[in-house]
Amino acid sequence: MERWRTLVPTLSCLAVSAMLGRVYLPGSVLLLLAGALLFCRGLVLAGKAVQGATCSACLCIFGLWLLPLSSGVLLFGHLALCFLLFALLLRGLLQLSERDREKVVVGGYRVVTVAIAVLATLAVAEAALRIVDKCVPADSGGLFSRLRAIPSAWAWRRAHVEGAELAFYWHGILHVNDINGMRRTAPFQRKRPGVFRIVVVGDSFTYGEGVDAEKAYPAVLEQLLGATCKVEVLNLGVRGLSLPQIRKLLRNYLDLLDPDLVAYGICLNDFSVETARDEELVQVRPLSGITDFFGTQTVVYPFLLKKLENAELRLHLQKDFYQDALASFDAGKPSYAQEAALLNAMVLERGLPPVVAMVLEQRPKCHGAGSDLALAVEDLMVAAGITVVPCRAYFSRCDGQEMVVSEWEQHPNAQAHRVFAEEFAGAIRGMRQLEPFRLSPPQPL
Repeated sequence: MERWRTLVPTLSCLAVSAMLGRVYLPGSVLLLLAGALLFCRGLVLAGKAVQGATCSACLCIFGLWLLPLSSGVLLFGHLALCFLLFALLLRGLLQLSERDREKVVVGGYRVVTVAIAVLATLAVAEAALRIVDKCVPADSGGLFSRLRAIPSAWAWRRAHVEGAELAFYWHGILHVNDINGMRRTAPFQRKRPGVFRIVVVGDSFTYGEGVDAEKAYPAVLEQLLGATCKVEVLNLGVRGLSLPQIRKLLRNYLDLLDPDLVAYGICLNDFSVETARDEELVQVRPLSGITDFFGTQTVVYPFLLKKLENAELRLHLQKDFYQDALASFDAGKPSYAQEAALLNAMVLERGLPPVVAMVLEQRPKCHGAGSDLALAVEDLMVAAGITVVPCRAYFSRCDGQEMVVSEWEQHPNAQAHRVFAEEFAGAIRGMRQLEPFRLSPPQPL
């Protein structure tokens, strides 16, 4: 009975540690140490010092979440707790009898043996996945396609491009960022006379993550409108921006770029809860270098994380994207309505037409949480005075299609960007502001 009382909390600590390690590695390490203390207690079946150390460790772990999430305090807390746990473990071992120490040593050998077996299994899995990567095409079906990790040619790797603040390859596509995170290296050119300038704002969907810059919908929109009008489209998309951040970005560029029209590509996760405190606080993960190393240098680590995430979604252990976004939207709807109104008012103050906006969705479905959220967002934008391009038309036309880059990259693919550009182009072509910039039809010979 004593063994069961020890085994259950030990396995619980280890299981929670494994799941928590996906998002918060320091907390996972602390729980792992707590599990080790419980395991040590199970080996000696006594030892009040070890039992007290376990209780202290659990209190320290829960106390960690009471610390303010500022970088200095959090880092100090991690280091202090790790040192405290080590000291408590060492004290417990020193207070054991000779016989109990021998049991701990034997148990330690067993733990090392299990650890070596796990590492050997992971090494074999790493080798097998690399063989599958080399021998099985990325678009093949069947069992091997489900076993393969991301192809090495598609993996993230840094690149060097002159003038770029950051350059990298992802899915074999070169991405370049300027100092503001936009997908460009050169500064914006001065506005040319006689050319209708459109500025497009948004997050990673507008930025075009996972596709060539020429295939992102702002570039395709310029091609479509350029067939009948003198027009240029500037892409101000930045990965990870929320609606308040998009408004601030546009405020900084409106006078500089002097656009004739502002378009907004709405991603359904633009509506994330954000406060001034969230902007100031920076959460530091002291051991993030370890996860970054295994994420970039191994195949098995991202493969296992992907399978774990899929299993959690199937078992409903975590909300899917649409459920989470809908809950966030409902919670912060008044503040989002205010942000949308401020965005449009800022544009109208400069004598421009209202912002033209459309919901961008790479998995359009006519029914479900995604459709409900899209319609709710459109109603909010209409109430703010923004000109909305209804998404229902392409939702119906592309109902049920998975227009994503790949299994490992869920952003819209080139097909989806083409759909977005066509919808925007259809709405913008009929605007009276575009009339002076239309090209003259060719004269018959």
